Amino acid sequence: VQGYNRLPGIVTLVFVKVVNGSSPPAVNAVVHRIEYAMPQLTTITTATQFGRADQTLVYLEAAVTASSVLAIAIGAVIVGNTMLLSLFERTREFGLLRAVGWTRRRLIGLLLGESLVLALVGAAAGVALSFAAIALLEQIPSLAGVLHATFTANAFAR
Repeated sequence: VQGYNRLPGIVTLVFVKVVNGSSPPAVNAVVHRIEYAMPQLTTITTATQFGRADQTLVYLEAAVTASSVLAIAIGAVIVGNTMLLSLFERTREFGLLRAVGWTRRRLIGLLLGESLVLALVGAAAGVALSFAAIALLEQIPSLAGVLHATFTANAFAR
């Protein structure tokens, strides 16, 4: 498992299936051998324990989704606020542009274009900072077995 994940000395998750019909003492013997060989591991031996661990993962995924939605909402508010301030500060400029023949539609296009550029630059900066933060977090030994970043299209779509 360690070689496959290229995480030497660190095991993140291993499923061990004991032969059907094995007695509880035989299962406990396997558990004790695993715990003795790798004391840093947590063993889950019952369906109830597995259900709790699985439920924890569901809660974590919900928290990640909620924080993503919150980050998008905060970003939208910041971009909107910035553009609104820009609009108020540049009222005279817009009046001058209207005086030289710009249409309202062209002015709105200018503002929307500026908003789009601002949002894209902010998103690019956020992605770059995220990559840097993840690279730093992966260097922390206590997180190495827990945090292993893989970047997929699905992750960016969220």
